[in-house]
Amino acid sequence: MSASKREGLPLNIMEAMLCGKAVVASNNRGHRELIENSVTGTVVAECSPNQIAEATLELIEDSGKRKKYGDAAKKTIQPYTSKNITKELQSIYEL
Repeated sequence: MSASKREGLPLNIMEAMLCGKAVVASNNRGHRELIENSVTGTVVAECSPNQIAEATLELIEDSGKRKKYGDAAKKTIQPYTSKNITKELQSIYEL
């Protein structure tokens, strides 16, 4: 869960997704770049503690949804793994 107002590329969200965890996060640029609402997690309105709590409780209570989102998150985040980033950098710098 991340309730920040601004993010660049949020490592905490990326790490959770790499671990196959469903994510609840506030609606900001960095979160939207990683999380597809209702597919890999839940994006809630910025500055909305009630929505964050409700979305978190929903995932706690619904293990099927939690697993579905977590599995999708793990697949979605693969381009950001160190192995893939290393390949990309090697191709850029022709190493």
